[in-house]
Amino acid sequence: MNTTTSLEQIKAQFDHWRHNKDTLGTFTPVELRRQAVELTQEYSVSKVVTTLGLSGSVIKRWRTELKHTQTTIEPMDTFIALPTTQQANAAITSASIILNDGTNIHLNGEASAQVLSVLAQALTVSASL
Repeated sequence: MNTTTSLEQIKAQFDHWRHNKDTLGTFTPVELRRQAVELTQEYSVSKVVTTLGLSGSVIKRWRTELKHTQTTIEPMDTFIALPTTQQANAAITSASIILNDGTNIHLNGEASAQVLSVLAQALTVSASL
């Protein structure tokens, strides 16, 4: 791949998006963010931000956001079977699970401690992927 063409193509994509976005405060699409961050592996940050009309702090923030997104959006390949209601003994009517990343999960309705335990284990596994 010709990296000069790549830089110019992405610049053209940014220009096209800027001229066609709905409002001034519209967020940059994730694909354009990803492409801009990838360019910093081949060019200096100053060359990328100057060419694309961005700021260095934006690139830094996008790197962090994309790194976090790539680690949390991975699909989980493991099937985790929940116990049937026949296996349930004591019912819990509501529960809250707070993950390390700040995600809050609130459950309402009857569930056994065993079901909640399996759910918590599944969330722990998916958070570590």
